[in-house]
Amino acid sequence: MTRRSDARAALARNFLIIFTATLALALVMNLVIIQNSDAALQAVLGSSNRQALGRIRDMVDTLTAENERMTLFLAADEDVNSLARTDSFRFDTFEKVQRVIRTMTTMELLTGTNASIDSIYVYFQNNGFLCVSDVGVMQAAQYADMSWLGLTAGLTDANARTVIRMTLPGPTRTNRAEQPPYLLSTFATLRNAFRGFGAVMINVDIQALGALYAKSLPDDNVLKLYIADSGNRVLYAQDGEGAGQALESLFSLDLSQAFEEGGLRCTIDGRRCVVSAVASTRSEMRFFTVSDLDGILRQSRVVRNYAIGVTAAGAALLLLLSLALAYRFNRPIKEILSVLDAPKDWIRREKKMRLSPVEQACDKILLNISRNEALEKELTDRMLSLRQAQEIALKSQLNPHFLYNTLDAVNWMTRQLTGCENPASEMITLLSDVLRASLESPDKLVTLRREVELAGKYIRINQIRKPNRCAIVWKIAPEQMDLYVGQMTLQPLLENAWLHGFRDAADNRVIEVAGETRDNLLMLSVSDNGCGIDTERLAEIRRGIADEAMPADQHIGLRNVHRRIQLMFGKAYGLSIESEYGQGTMVRLVMPLIREMAADA
Repeated sequence: MTRRSDARAALARNFLIIFTATLALALVMNLVIIQNSDAALQAVLGSSNRQALGRIRDMVDTLTAENERMTLFLAADEDVNSLARTDSFRFDTFEKVQRVIRTMTTMELLTGTNASIDSIYVYFQNNGFLCVSDVGVMQAAQYADMSWLGLTAGLTDANARTVIRMTLPGPTRTNRAEQPPYLLSTFATLRNAFRGFGAVMINVDIQALGALYAKSLPDDNVLKLYIADSGNRVLYAQDGEGAGQALESLFSLDLSQAFEEGGLRCTIDGRRCVVSAVASTRSEMRFFTVSDLDGILRQSRVVRNYAIGVTAAGAALLLLLSLALAYRFNRPIKEILSVLDAPKDWIRREKKMRLSPVEQACDKILLNISRNEALEKELTDRMLSLRQAQEIALKSQLNPHFLYNTLDAVNWMTRQLTGCENPASEMITLLSDVLRASLESPDKLVTLRREVELAGKYIRINQIRKPNRCAIVWKIAPEQMDLYVGQMTLQPLLENAWLHGFRDAADNRVIEVAGETRDNLLMLSVSDNGCGIDTERLAEIRRGIADEAMPADQHIGLRNVHRRIQLMFGKAYGLSIESEYGQGTMVRLVMPLIREMAADA
């Protein structure tokens, strides 16, 4: 009993020592903070404002990057480039009318889905016309806001540029109550067109942008938000005053220190303030806030006095409660620690209908442990997949010309050694042609004749290797040969049938390639009379083709063809597979019927 009392006394004594030392340290730190509160609050206020401005800058930079992407997207649009090549803008053909409608629809879609976009211009220099998103199509000479064209000089068609500019009120913009005075404009020249054929520009109203982002400033002590250009000319002021003037003239200050971490401490209109600033990384915009330092100091004094009173009142109560709570919490903590030391024993315990709070906490701890283990396993699997993807990417970075030249050299040496044409040199020549086609752009359109010729070369390579594996029957009508299909879409289907269609050396093995046109659709099918696929395996293959989340090493040939067709023509098209075990398999490819390529394709 004496030992237990001594232990309790020692515990209480040690606890009082620790508590007293902690309280004394807290009081000393409080005194130091009080003495340095002004400088500390300025630093905290400046840092907080810089973080808020940083968020605004990041949102504006993200918007700028998205506008640059959309500008390049419009500049590369097929309809836009086709209209740019026309010498006149008369609506004399149905195709031209449709291209204008699609172009205006695309512009209206972009402005409708992005509230920050004020307008979009598409200018065609060859015919002198201008498309304006909120106005329509007109002669560029009728539109006042065309001074931006001079900024496109020297801009390559692979890049976009973002500038800050003033606008001129356009006489045709009758639907506008007021023209924005300053715009953040992103423009690019038309891609895949000859120099001078035109440009695309997306405009963002800086005043509307500032009003939107000013609402995201959480601190009530932020008095004003300013947006300025690189020369500190005010583009937007939260109170609407000072637009077009230099910030230095408004404040009579050198604002270079405002870009530092703690901001610039100054006096404006008899009030102590902190001016903070950050600069955009993608444009010439700068963002400034003016915060009320006096207001922060008044609030801090109220909070400090309240904290001192609460600390003094709570110290005595804390002293009494801490020791009691230490004893009370000791047992649950020990129980939780025992669970962490032997989780399996806890899992095997007898289950209860009602659990105590400690038992509920133990269950949640074990649940979190199992979840963390699952997350760690998932992360490990993803890292492994990433490394595999990186290895594949590195392995694929061979120079195609090096491959072609090497194959030609091997072909020449083979013919030189044998003194004549031979199967090996023929296979090398065919392989070089197939490889060259496979390395071309995957979204390229070629005639079905060219695709059949390429697939025939692949079949010829395999027939040289295995002469008697199977027969190939072509059922494609001559008039279908001039239709256009996606590059390298037929060869993977033939490869799938050749490699997986036949399991044994049975007679009368046939692969049939057939074409059919119906309802403006072209349907190509590759079927075999081989072993077929059982129902469970067929369902798995169909899921692998349709599911983008499946691992990349499963059904990659068929899935790549399916995805490329959908990316080129839309979700309504693609690949399907039918099979009956022991009877054979048919893979069908459905594409739109394309009889001729567009003139600008």
